[in-house]
Amino acid sequence: MTDISALAGTSLAGEALSRADAFGVLQAPDTELRELLDAAFSVRSRTFGRKVKVCVLQNAQSACAQRTATTVPSQKSQPPVQRPTRSPGADSGLPS
Repeated sequence: MTDISALAGTSLAGEALSRADAFGVLQAPDTELRELLDAAFSVRSRTFGRKVKVCVLQNAQSACAQRTATTVPSQKSQPPVQRPTRSPGADSGLPS
């Protein structure tokens, strides 16, 4: 059993956690989830404050107000496909 609040204190003191301690946090049972969340919040809030910036990545095919004709080409207008040309009499590599 890992003492999660003690590990949070260690981190807040500027000390790095050992691999064994970090692994112990990952292996913490579900019954310690509340303590884990409280410890993580205390470290985060002390380090970064209580402000949170949320960035959302939207599906590329969904509608987006920021899309314009210059940034995203229309799906209807596609450039013509350029196929490689062969010179007459060139060997195609296939048996005749």
